[in-house]
Amino acid sequence: MHKDAVVSWGARAVRGMAIGVLLGAASPALGQELIGELQAEVVNFEWTMQAIANDAELCDGLVSELLEKIDRSASVGERKLYKDYLKTARRCAATTNQVIRDGVALNRRCSSVLNDLRDVNDAPAGSNAARRRGAVRKAASGCVTGFGKWKAQVEDLKEVLNVAMDIMRST
Repeated sequence: MHKDAVVSWGARAVRGMAIGVLLGAASPALGQELIGELQAEVVNFEWTMQAIANDAELCDGLVSELLEKIDRSASVGERKLYKDYLKTARRCAATTNQVIRDGVALNRRCSSVLNDLRDVNDAPAGSNAARRRGAVRKAASGCVTGFGKWKAQVEDLKEVLNVAMDIMRST
């Protein structure tokens, strides 16, 4: 079993190096396409983050509101209901904050990759930048994939926010 895992990782490493070489040898047009795609993801990220920041405030406000209602509530049943709501509101806040942290880290890394991609894309053959071209393009492709995964997190967050909005309407 262990030997198979080592062979599998070795094959992946060789395949990854081959992809890097192929991406590096590809025309500058591929690099321009990646630059455009990654740049669009970064811009879309900024718009999405503004909306998520508003959602974070909404979730935090809901938590505060529910804590106040729990303190003011005279009825045991009402307090129990608000505590159940509070669990969901805290999950909303935690999920929102996690999406923000993941997005900020991804954007920081991918903005750096975008700058590197711009540097190496038009570099003359034989230069140090040209030698790094394949690795940088592979990283840029990974960033595009990373933004896709992050968007899936944002979609999951929307479901949590819908539940939080239902709670706000019912309280």
